[in-house]
Amino acid sequence: MRQVMDDAAAPAELAGFLTALRAKGESAPELTGLLDAPPRP
Repeated sequence: MRQVMDDAAAPAELAGFLTALRAKGESAPELTGLLDAPPRP
């Protein structure tokens, strides 16, 4: 998760993360958390 938020994940890793999230069924709190997570310096 941290790699995704830091823009350090490879395209295949990001695709896998998003596919798994979609297959599981994303929830509103999860999506809110993704949007609210502050990027690390």
